[in-house]
Amino acid sequence: MRVCIVGGGGYLGCELAARLQSHGAHTVILDVSFAGHPSIQLDERLTTRIQVRISAQHGNVDDFMDLGFSSG
Repeated sequence: MRVCIVGGGGYLGCELAARLQSHGAHTVILDVSFAGHPSIQLDERLTTRIQVRISAQHGNVDDFMDLGFSSG
């Protein structure tokens, strides 16, 4: 399973990613900041990309979790 965790750069997102990975999932964390976690590796090549494309409708992502805070 492939999972994109939007807003997952903090403690909860990193813990969620680690738990999903322990069950065999491939995770991608998409966030403007990254707190870091011992089992999460930052891919520096991805940090320089301007555009991020996720096409869940074509089957590239099995599940989509938004952990971002909304003040609205």
